[in-house]
Amino acid sequence: MTLLAGLCAAAATAGEAPGKVSGTLVVNGTTVPVQHITAVTYDTPSPGRLISVLVSDNAVDPKAFQEYTRIGPGERIVAGIVTGAWVTMHAEDKALSGFSFTLDKDNRVILDEVLVGKSRDDNFGILDDYLVVEVTSTTPRLVGRIRTKEPMIELNTEKVGLDLTFDVPVAELGK
Repeated sequence: MTLLAGLCAAAATAGEAPGKVSGTLVVNGTTVPVQHITAVTYDTPSPGRLISVLVSDNAVDPKAFQEYTRIGPGERIVAGIVTGAWVTMHAEDKALSGFSFTLDKDNRVILDEVLVGKSRDDNFGILDDYLVVEVTSTTPRLVGRIRTKEPMIELNTEKVGLDLTFDVPVAELGK
């Protein structure tokens, strides 16, 4: 079964409402509209089971996502494959802007990226020391909030404020 078919099947069998996200993402004084949310879970050799989330201004193109997350026979999914697909969709396809993050089994952020600007050089991460994550459920829906500790933080030359509340079905990657 293809990855796209697997994601569609997971969403159909869950029979769940689409994801909802609200809140703010402000980068260097510009507000990025947070209108769409996607969450996928998958197993990795290390650190194990992960959930990757994308909050964005535009919906993810399922065909592009399938292409960018394709792995060969016998290969295993690694932690950055999903977020890397979203970075590629932002930088090369100019299809979306937003914020992606990956949670480990203890709901700690292990990867994140603010997807802004016109190239990968404009993207940046937020150290987990500056983030507060509150998760009330991870299955079948990821429910919670992620925010910066202060309404606006300064990271080198970047100023970012993040406060997102979400409720999104979690699709199984590759099934």
